[in-house]
Parts: sequence; C-alpha cells; structure tokens
Amino acid sequence: TGEINGHGGALFLMASMNTAAAGQVDAVQSSGAGGVSFVDFIDLTTQNVRVADRFAVPVNLVSTDEIGAAIDGSATQPIAIGHAEGVTVSGNFLYLADGPHGVSVWRIADGRTAIDDLHLVANTLQSEYPTGAVMPTPHAFKVAFTSDPTKAYVMSQSLGMRRIDVSAVTSGSAQVGAPAILDAAGGIYEHNTEAGNVGLTKVTGQDHAYGVTFAGKYAIVADGDNGLTVYDTTAVAGTDASVVANIGDSDTTGTGKPPLGRAASVKLWTDSTTNKTYAVVAAGAYGISVVDMTAFLASGDAADLQLDKLIKTFEPLKADDDNAWGSADGKSVDVHVVGDIAYFSYDSFGLVAYRMADLVLPVAEYEPAVKPADQPEGICATADVTKLSAKQGGVGECRPVAAGYLKLQKYGEVKDAAGVVVTPSPYADLDGGALYMTPQLFPGGRLLFYVAYGNAGVIKLDWTNVASPTVMARKEVVGGAVGTAINNGRVYVAAGGGGLSVFK
Repeated sequence: TGEINGHGGALFLMASMNTAAAGQVDAVQSSGAGGVSFVDFIDLTTQNVRVADRFAVPVNLVSTDEIGAAIDGSATQPIAIGHAEGVTVSGNFLYLADGPHGVSVWRIADGRTAIDDLHLVANTLQSEYPTGAVMPTPHAFKVAFTSDPTKAYVMSQSLGMRRIDVSAVTSGSAQVGAPAILDAAGGIYEHNTEAGNVGLTKVTGQDHAYGVTFAGKYAIVADGDNGLTVYDTTAVAGTDASVVANIGDSDTTGTGKPPLGRAASVKLWTDSTTNKTYAVVAAGAYGISVVDMTAFLASGDAADLQLDKLIKTFEPLKADDDNAWGSADGKSVDVHVVGDIAYFSYDSFGLVAYRMADLVLPVAEYEPAVKPADQPEGICATADVTKLSAKQGGVGECRPVAAGYLKLQKYGEVKDAAGVVVTPSPYADLDGGALYMTPQLFPGGRLLFYVAYGNAGVIKLDWTNVASPTVMARKEVVGGAVGTAINNGRVYVAAGGGGLSVFK
C-alpha cells in the first residue's frame, strides 16, 4: 500500500470484510505519528491496479485536535504527532521534530509568562514527500538555531540538513487558528543528492544529520558514519559551494572504520589560554572524538580539516567493578560542554564527564595516572589516536580518566567492606539509558541537567560537583523520554510515540 497516514503499526481485521468493493471498513491500523486509520480495501486481487485505487481511508483519527496549515496555507491540515525525536525552544515557541511528519511549532509563552495550554501556530508539510513547490522536512530529528531566530535548521536522519524560514512565527503573523506553512525549498543542505554527490565527492555516505553546531557562517553537522560535515550557510544550498569540508568519512581511511565513529552530537569549545577551538563529538559506539578546528575556522579551507586534526577517539573506561580496563557498552549519544568540562550521555548506562584539558591533550603527550601494572612509561607516545586501549588493539592503556559519571541503575546503592551490596539502588529495576539532555547553569555555579533517560523517564540531576552527580527527581514519560528542552520553569520532553510531555 505504501504509507497510510504514517508508518504502519498494529493492525486488526474486521470480522466482516468485503475486499472486492468500496463502502465499508475492512481493517483498523495504528499508524506511527498518524493516529488510527480505518481502512477500506477496495481491490486486492486485480493486477496492474494503482496503489491509490486499492484502498481508501474514510476515517482517520489523529493524535491532536490542532489544525495546521495545508499546502495552500489554509487552516485545514489535521496535525498528528507521535514520532517526537527532538524539542527546541526559541523565543516564545517550541519546535518539535516529529520524524516523518516534519516540524510543528507551538506557542508556549507570552514574554516571560509560560502558557501551559499549548497550541500550534505553524508546521511543515505533514508528509515525507514534496508536494508541488513546497518542500517538507522528512525524518526530522532535531531543530537548531543560529543567532538569527527567523531561520530554523532541521536535522534529518537520512536527508541531511534543511533550513526553513520561520519569520511568520517570529513576526507574529502565524497565530493559533491561522497557522503558517513552513517551506524548506531553497534550504536543503546535503552532500548525497539524487543527482549525485555535491561538493566534496569523497563524502559518499548517506546524510544522517543528527546534530549541529554553528561557527559564523559554518554549520558543523554530526553526520553519522561520515563524521563531521561542514556546510556554508551563506552559499546556495545544494551546490558545490555549500559543502566545504569533512572529517571522518570512513572511505578516507581504507579500513571501513569511521575514525570519528558515528557522530550523533557535536559542540565547540575554545581554550581561553591557547585560543584553539575544538569540536567535541559524541561518536556512537566508538565513544568520544575530539577534533582541532582552529586552522579550518580561520581559513575555511578543507585542507585544514584532515585526519591529522583528529586529537583522539576512544571508548570510556567501563565503570563496572568486574571489568578492569574494559570499554563502556552501548553508544555515546549527546554532549554538552559547560565551562571546562564535557558531559556525555550513553544509551547503555548513563552519563560520564571529562575535563577538556584531558580531552584536548595530544595522545603523544599523555601519561596515564592509572594504568595496568605491566605497562611501561611513555608507551602512549606511539599510540594510534583511534586505539587508546589494549582491548581496542592499541599499544596500552592511553585513555583519559573520567572526572565523574553516573549509572542510574547503580545510583544510591550501598556496599559493605567486602563489596557486597547491602542497600540496593532505588533505580536498580529501571530499564533505560541516557539520551539527549539539557544543562542549566545558574549564577554561583550550580549546574543542573535534565536528562531524557528512555524508558526510565526524565532525570533531574545536580552536577555542580563534577565528581559526584546527585539525582534530584525522576518523572516517568509515556512513550519514553528521548530529548528535553527548558523554558520558563517548564521541562518539555520529546517522547517518541508518546508525543510531547510538559512538566513544571
């Protein structure tokens, strides 16, 4: 059939069916992000019948009662959400990245006063496919902004980055009841187009844009197996000039292993003592990557962003007591740099923090404070920057030591002198790992994190003391928490199939 109002979910057949004629409901389907569809099978047997003539959907119950903008701008589009992946706040509005249904925009505040009765004011096409001259934002995963609030950048898990003009939202012309249709035409940044590769031909993998950080005119995109891809946002989108640099494309190594891992999130940090700027990358199953961006940001020349600028890629030392010198399970998902500390989330266990001074120190200059007893001094000077432990095929143990970590399932447990747990963790039975998160730094240095922790819900964490994070609260979320945003004393949670949840 193709898609019926979104990705197909649970299906049941009616007791009485007539699959050879129109006029009755034959099946009911739960469609991801599309609500519930009542399906009339019209002709399932005749060959060479168009898909559109094989079935009809006389009734579709969507997951909200909001009315969005149709392609012609009229307020006639039913709005369904249910693949909520990313949530971002800009000004008085919340931007929800909802997978196959693109982006929807919700009014959440009036100045500094929060509005708890959320309503939609704008949306992209509720479709994965272009319609006429209007371009959608399919597979929407995250929304980000530069210093210009009238332009939103949408990350797609398969189609690169798309820019949409949201001036109708910021100007106030988009209103509840008179929503605006948002268009990505003219703002499609990708290197692997239907017409072939654009710009740097060596970037041959699919455009898995998971996250972005900005430096002037450059958008530095966490591009999955391709590492980091840099776009010039002032160039004409989709042209050779728009793709300016890449580091980490697996084809450049000849090994098939991406040297920056599968980049899922990226942040920039500038060392105030040296004025050098580094990209800090959550690198999926490969752990953590650090790249010196200084020369490239000064020149804009792709030659200044080659593999010699990769400082290191490593998997964190496993925190479990029974696995000495092992590596953390799962995937690194998100990263934030606050002050001189980088905080990473892992989908398997939780959170880990490193001092930036340790991350940016060249491997050749590193001498681990803690290492296996039989490891000779100075061995890290010969280490491969992508193999910093013996279990990863390296010459020895050359990984930085974490400044702090939290494994929720172990938090709060108490052991006796023999290492036996005498008081179990109150979270021991929870299922979930840390995903995307939002930090909040207060005057005086108090640092809180709101962490989307999958099936465990949302965790409020005090991480003022980097060595000793403290769990303050936990809230369950229908659908499981995958991303968070903070505004006006509210925590907005993207909850996958659960849509959007709001907490005070």
